Amino acid sequence: MMECLSLIKLKCRLRPALNKLLCSRGEEVKNISFAVLMVLLTTNMAFGVEESIEEKITKLNSESIRSLGISLKELGYLSQISKGKSMPLWAAERTGEIRLMRSLEKAGYVQVVVKQGLPDGTRKDVTFVKVTSLTKGKLVCDSI
Repeated sequence: MMECLSLIKLKCRLRPALNKLLCSRGEEVKNISFAVLMVLLTTNMAFGVEESIEEKITKLNSESIRSLGISLKELGYLSQISKGKSMPLWAAERTGEIRLMRSLEKAGYVQVVVKQGLPDGTRKDVTFVKVTSLTKGKLVCDSI
């Protein structure tokens, strides 16, 4: 019961600060940021019920999929490629990054372009994949 009250008090104190911090950003980003913050807080203070780390991660992943439309793994990858990334297609396929790129593209966070050769005209024998964050992806990365 005490942890429940401290969670409510913390929520009341953090909401105005979070809104002020994100006031220059869109309402969608405010809601996403607040949802992520609340998930983090509630998983740590699960009303006195101790959960394993696996259960906490599973809940957090489910909340990420529900609120953002992408998993925690995809969210982590999005934050790594926020400035864009280019690599040979064979390497993206071997590492599994192409699946992450396509999932993020489907959710509207990035644009994925597959081209033969490099932009300067060299390496025409190699197919490259370039991933670039879209506005939605940049907003999420900036709010993390």
